[in-house]
Amino acid sequence: MSADLQHAIAISFAGRAGHDRAAVYEVGDERVIALADGAGNSSAASRAAEIFVAACGHTDVDWDALDEQLIRLGGQCTAVVVRISKAGIRGASVGDSVVWLVRDREVVELTENQIRKPLLGDGAMLTMFTSDRLDGATLLVASDGLWRYAKREAIVDALGGDNLATTATSLVELVRLPNGELQDDVAVVIVR
Repeated sequence: MSADLQHAIAISFAGRAGHDRAAVYEVGDERVIALADGAGNSSAASRAAEIFVAACGHTDVDWDALDEQLIRLGGQCTAVVVRISKAGIRGASVGDSVVWLVRDREVVELTENQIRKPLLGDGAMLTMFTSDRLDGATLLVASDGLWRYAKREAIVDALGGDNLATTATSLVELVRLPNGELQDDVAVVIVR
């Protein structure tokens, strides 16, 4: 199952120490995508995102335990985990990072019903989502640094590229300012 999926990750920080984190893991017969955006401007925000993303590399996430751990740490983050298997796509999220399934320029926003606050580390109320198998579609998992500053049409256009690494980089470039800076950290994961 996992061998026929390709993925690419791009992460760029708006400042010296960014808070967005993302990873892709193979756990059993599933491909697991994790993305988090630390909230606030503290090192605890970055650490919260790191802890969540690392936890997704093992088994199903114990959201309550992670929430308690991050509360003790004093850090919060948005959180998205997506599990892709032969049976389909399932996931959970909290915050404003998104998961889009794009097929033939049609966008299905799998996270459209997620609860924005409280975040993980503040009593998170997660939202579950499911979808059929990927079957030729492109899955985009992205922090608000992308979708908040780029037009949906431009994102969909960029997702049409054949080389996933180049495509991931081009998504970040969509939101780069003329002076080369970013308005916010950007993390994207593309799976096809």
